[in-house]
Amino acid sequence: MYEIVYVNFHLLGLVVYYNCIKHPSWRRILFTIPSLFILIGYVIFLTFFRILDEVLFWNYRKVKIVKPLFIISNPRSGTTYLHRLLTLDEDRYTYPLLYHTLLPSVVLLKLMQVFSRVDQKMGSPFKRLVGKLDEFIFSGWKDIHPMGLNMAEEDEGYFTFMMLTPALVLLSPFISKDRILEILDHADSSVKEKVKAYYLSTIKRFYYAEGMNKTLLNKNVFSSGRLGILLEIFPDAQIIYPVRNPFEAIPSGVSMFTVSWKVHSPEIPMNSEYAKQFGHLLMYNYAHFFEAQKKMDSKRLISFNYETLIDHPVETVMKIYAQFKIEYTPAYAESLAKSVSRAKSYKSRHQYTLEQFGLERAFIYQNLEELFIQYEFK
Repeated sequence: MYEIVYVNFHLLGLVVYYNCIKHPSWRRILFTIPSLFILIGYVIFLTFFRILDEVLFWNYRKVKIVKPLFIISNPRSGTTYLHRLLTLDEDRYTYPLLYHTLLPSVVLLKLMQVFSRVDQKMGSPFKRLVGKLDEFIFSGWKDIHPMGLNMAEEDEGYFTFMMLTPALVLLSPFISKDRILEILDHADSSVKEKVKAYYLSTIKRFYYAEGMNKTLLNKNVFSSGRLGILLEIFPDAQIIYPVRNPFEAIPSGVSMFTVSWKVHSPEIPMNSEYAKQFGHLLMYNYAHFFEAQKKMDSKRLISFNYETLIDHPVETVMKIYAQFKIEYTPAYAESLAKSVSRAKSYKSRHQYTLEQFGLERAFIYQNLEELFIQYEFK
């Protein structure tokens, strides 16, 4: 059953409780109630098509995913940049686009493939419409995290459907203190088994529909708290872990995931206890992955400093390929060089400090001292 649908109603209920009962405001109520009905409709919609998968495409269950490649880190650590550099190796990888993560069903993905071919023959009017929709919906994220329905994206949408994502703070500032969001590896075994069943089933559906002859490439900035679960599902997974100085990444991450508070909770200041709690959640994800990766086979893990990736992207990718014995082809080398050349002029305009969000440097250093020493962060 949990391979078809799993929603953590405890966390869903908490979002409604916090926004509409414990900390009510007309903005939060108007934001939460429609969102709740949209989610319920979405669950019913997806459940129908995932059941249909079991009838029409039950062979997806036989899919074997060998040596998937996961980019795991913390928010604002260069994962999107690295992910999109790797996706340039088009003949090697299959990876989810944003719309794939919103339609986790073989039937729906197959229908989208047919629709895309028809649209192309008609001159791509729907594709142009999607482009305009992207501009309308995601324009505010352009300088923070470029997004689009047809752009390569992390698979956090699968966890969002389960209501088991730290990104729930986008819906409610008060949810960040719930321990289950902090480290999913620490959840009850019953919850973890349901998560594993749903996630594996979902990944197999995508892989079956979109590219079984290629290597699965995924990235996720919150899976640093799920490393144990991922390795239980994919024991031969290969992990890439870029690390950014927590003094820089944590406040940038808090800023990114509190942007919606201006809409539904404008009375909550940037240095509130809730922003601080989310900052601590990101800190504990750092600590968990740093400890968990010590138990991994070093041949299946590569880690490097964020600045190394930004300053030397081509060399970093070459080291990744060498580490995992992946063929570095001339065609990919050419695509990579062109992309890196275009990206050299980009510089983020967003700079944040710990103090803006009520976070203390000493507390973070104390909890991550070993990491600071290993990566020579200051």
